[in-house]
Amino acid sequence: MKKELMEAFQKQAEQASQQAALQEEEMARKTAEQAQQARQCDDLMRNNQKLSETISNIEERNRALTQKVNSVKIY
Repeated sequence: MKKELMEAFQKQAEQASQQAALQEEEMARKTAEQAQQARQCDDLMRNNQKLSETISNIEERNRALTQKVNSVKIY
């Protein structure tokens, strides 16, 4: 009886440690996924900023060219 109880306690301890290890792995995986998503978000933000700057520069150039065309039409 004592042997069976010790085996049962040992199995419970092993299962608890396995479950804790699985939870730890899951948390590590989620943390890694969150870090990757944060990097992707940062990359998207940088790309968005670069594209916005490019569009702004193109619009400015377009305005300047339109003014040149209007001034040439006068002559």
